[in-house]
Amino acid sequence: MKDLDAGQTKAFVMVEYVIDSLGKTVYAKVTRGGNEALNEKLEDAFLGMPQWAPAAHGSAHVPIKLKQTVMIGDN
Repeated sequence: MKDLDAGQTKAFVMVEYVIDSLGKTVYAKVTRGGNEALNEKLEDAFLGMPQWAPAAHGSAHVPIKLKQTVMIGDN
């Protein structure tokens, strides 16, 4: 796969991101795995996600930090 390092067939990458109180992804950072080019593509993909329904605490919408593992490559 072109986004992986030579000889690598898959990678498990951990991405942290924040959904703000309006439901927009405002922060995305790869915290584990991948290489520089792959990490940048994943961060851009997370930042470009469609708007979410924001988290709620009581009757107020609040930001929430989430973590997601993404598998890249062959199954």
